[in-house]
Amino acid sequence: MTTKFTRKVNRLPFKQIYQSNNSFFVTICVQDRIEIFDICSNDNFVNCIAKSTQNGDAVVASTQITKLCADSLLNISLIYENIELGNWVIMPNHIHFIVHFLDTPKSKFSGKKSNLGSITKSFKLHFQKAIVEATTASPFQNSEPQLLQSYFIGKKF
Repeated sequence: MTTKFTRKVNRLPFKQIYQSNNSFFVTICVQDRIEIFDICSNDNFVNCIAKSTQNGDAVVASTQITKLCADSLLNISLIYENIELGNWVIMPNHIHFIVHFLDTPKSKFSGKKSNLGSITKSFKLHFQKAIVEATTASPFQNSEPQLLQSYFIGKKF
């Protein structure tokens, strides 16, 4: 009788990978890859804000959405402790960012342990709420708020 050879697993358990001292490169795409953002990064974020406030009431919707996205990204480090937001860039139809886990991330409000999935989920929820609130504000009255909201409310992001 022959014995079946079992290979030794050389990976950490899934939960341990996404909760420990690691850095992660995250990419999030807009549904159907529709180009709704202006290009913006942590290096030129001040220019993005200046561009959105220069035009006053005639603010371009994509610039305002880009600012809301950047604000939601920066909000990650306010919600979670033991994480650090690294470089990030917002492209026309997707975003990239790096999250550094200094230790196991915890929510500052509930004290519960978190992982990369919950951090990404909270970013999406915060950004979705910001979009819904902004589409009822004056800069978006001339655009189609239902169309903008549908990109962020759907199951895909």
